[in-house]
Formats: sequence, C-alpha cells, structure tokens
Amino acid sequence: MGSLSDPSDVGATPIGDQRFYGGERVGAGRWATLDDLGLLWTDDADVLQLSSTQATTDNAAANALRYRLIDACRRGITATTAFDTVVAEHGNPPVTTGDRGELI
Repeated sequence: MGSLSDPSDVGATPIGDQRFYGGERVGAGRWATLDDLGLLWTDDADVLQLSSTQATTDNAAANALRYRLIDACRRGITATTAFDTVVAEHGNPPVTTGDRGELI
C-alpha cells in the first residue's frame, strides 16, 4: 500500500522487464507431459513453457495454464516453483531430466 501522506508514493513496485518466462530449448532442464495440455518444460532458472503437442486436445485449458504461467512470472514466482506446482496439480506425471535440445 502507498502512503496517504505522500501522493507520489502509490505503493506500486515496478515488475521490471520480465513479464514472461523465457523459452529457449537449449541446455539442461526438466519436462513433463500434462494430459490433454501439452509438454511443460523448464531450465529451473528463468525458462518455463507449455508447448502444444499432438496430444494437446484441450486448447482452452492449455491457454488458461499459459496465462497462469504469465501471471506467476509477473508475481516473481520462480520457474522451478511454478513447474513443480503445475506438475503436482496435474497428478505428478513422470518428470524427465536431460538436455532440452532433445525436445526440438
């Protein structure tokens, strides 16, 4: 909250330039297939994406998740935390660790 006595202090903190997690599929990382939504992958630093696959059948839910990820990034939630949270919410599907270049 801002200060009532100082009208220039509106209480908003800039969120900086990062409004989206990055998206390069290079280097070490983790990924999991979410039923009907696609492939969620991360580098556990600043990259987190949900990619559509041939198994993506629920586009509305996939897009809703993408907006949740954007919101999480804007709120400063780490890629690792967001990935782990989403995976847990979707029944803890198997998570693979490896070179994300294999995903291309």
